[in-house]
Amino acid sequence: MRFITGIALVLIIGIVGYLLYASFQPVHEPLDLLPLVKEETPEVEETLEEKPPALWMEKAEISLVDYRNRLCWQLTLNTGEREEEFYFLQGVEGKYFPPAGGFFSVRAERGRITKEFSHLRLEGKVVLSREDLTIEMEELEWEITGACLYGKKMVLSNKEMAVYADRIQLDLDLERIRTDGTSRWKLGGG
Repeated sequence: MRFITGIALVLIIGIVGYLLYASFQPVHEPLDLLPLVKEETPEVEETLEEKPPALWMEKAEISLVDYRNRLCWQLTLNTGEREEEFYFLQGVEGKYFPPAGGFFSVRAERGRITKEFSHLRLEGKVVLSREDLTIEMEELEWEITGACLYGKKMVLSNKEMAVYADRIQLDLDLERIRTDGTSRWKLGGG
């Protein structure tokens, strides 16, 4: 009987010990899995001039597709910087692919893309070219759902003509032009 009482006492002491041990363990709160990387606030106040950009890219490649998932732009950037709603681009080169096929070489001093990659604006000296056609302008805009390219201060030239216009709309194949504002047309060579 003493043996059974001893075992019962050891069992009771073990259970009470385990309950005391478990009650004094620190409570762990569940971890947030999203986002996996949390942004930390800097301890030292930084001025806007000293604050580094949220994302900085050098020698990056970007591809843009339209709403049908067709490749439209394949661009290489010297530098890119993301701030708020846009990626700001410097030294842009690459290709534009019209729906009818082929491609145009692209060069621009700078530009910007929305963070959703749905709107592209190239600025500075923008050049689209292929063997038979060269288009130079100060600004070019493209939208993912758009049916036109929009430009400002354009010079379009080929062997048969040259067009100078303040504002233009080009179809996506760069075959039809609509000018807004003043324009000059020179037939017989560009």
